[in-house]
Amino acid sequence: FPVRVGSGVSVGHNAVLHGCVVEDDVLVGMGATVLNGARIGAGSLVAAQALVPQGMEVPPGSLVAGVPAKVRRELTA
Repeated sequence: FPVRVGSGVSVGHNAVLHGCVVEDDVLVGMGATVLNGARIGAGSLVAAQALVPQGMEVPPGSLVAGVPAKVRRELTA
């Protein structure tokens, strides 16, 4: 699995992106891990220390958190 990172993405210290797709304008928090085949939708936020499991599809504009990560809510302006 190749890693693809879109534009405007911020990746926190000690975060791991492994074989995943991170779309535009995403923030990946410190210490978060995103595993093979996962896709983080545009404008989403992956919380610090979250573990996004293999193959998870995060909808655009979502907050994901936890181990394993779950969509907690939609992000609003």
